[in-house]
Amino acid sequence: MIESLEKQLVFLREAREREAAGLSTQVTDLEVRVQELLCDREQEAERRASEIEGRLRDKDAEWERLVMTAVAQVQEQDMADRERLLRLEQRRGSIRSAAMAWESARGIACNELELLRCNKRFVEVTLAGLDVIMQQLRQ
Repeated sequence: MIESLEKQLVFLREAREREAAGLSTQVTDLEVRVQELLCDREQEAERRASEIEGRLRDKDAEWERLVMTAVAQVQEQDMADRERLLRLEQRRGSIRSAAMAWESARGIACNELELLRCNKRFVEVTLAGLDVIMQQLRQ
């Protein structure tokens, strides 16, 4: 009976050793798989990070292009506004010059008109005087 128990003990020990060896193999296989998964995940994370960095570079380049386009448009609009303002100032100057010329011409015309009125009165007075002299001469 002791022999039988010893055999059972040896058998159980061998079974335990086989089971431990099997478990050790399974643990080793599991460690390899975990290591492979970790490597795969790390590679995937690096790939995603690289992809995101590429997208960010593309977005940065696009943003830079948009900013440059907006700046160019603002500069063009600024130049157009300045040219328009310059033309308006030139028109104002022309209008002021025309208004001054008109006022000057009007003043001259008013003076000429006054001179003509004075001359007309002088001629009327002179004609009246001549009429008086003519009447006296006829008498």
